[in-house]
Amino acid sequence: MSIDDVRQYGCPHCGFLYTGLRRWMGVLVSTRCSNCHGTFLVLAAHITASPFPYDCGDGTVIHPVRSPHPHAGIPAHGLPDERPAGGGEYFVTRSLGVRDTNGCFVCGGTPRTRHAMTALVQCRESGERIVDMLTRGALLEPLPHEPLCMMVVIGACTQHQPNLDDLHVSTHADGGTITAEMIACARDA
Repeated sequence: MSIDDVRQYGCPHCGFLYTGLRRWMGVLVSTRCSNCHGTFLVLAAHITASPFPYDCGDGTVIHPVRSPHPHAGIPAHGLPDERPAGGGEYFVTRSLGVRDTNGCFVCGGTPRTRHAMTALVQCRESGERIVDMLTRGALLEPLPHEPLCMMVVIGACTQHQPNLDDLHVSTHADGGTITAEMIACARDA
């Protein structure tokens, strides 16, 4: 299968979202599904047959050839890009603490260690929208051991730590969501 097919349709065994690589050989990847733990080979987008042999581990050596994806037409599954009915984005706070951040969400600043709030979000697209809503002081991080989620890190300088605390309280009060209005209220607090 091609990398493009795997990214679109997921694991050929169970259809789960493609999340990781095991071994890279230039044009050929041996990977393992983080959901069903099945292994499969993926070819680079422009390759129809691998010029390299692949040792299957049982004494069998093959030259992989691109085959059709068994789940073609069915999108890969994982956490869907959904939004709460009341607006905003799903946003589940993990912790308040100190972390490397992209600045302060109130006054900006430079990337460095600051007060921070971390939160799980539905997916990369949702996290990108949240970072865009914040406009400064936030970054999106993948979670290698939780492939279904992404984490947003929101920073605050010492002067604006109370504003970060207000944002934390308001996201909890609304049942685990964040909106542009909550961000504006926390900045103005």
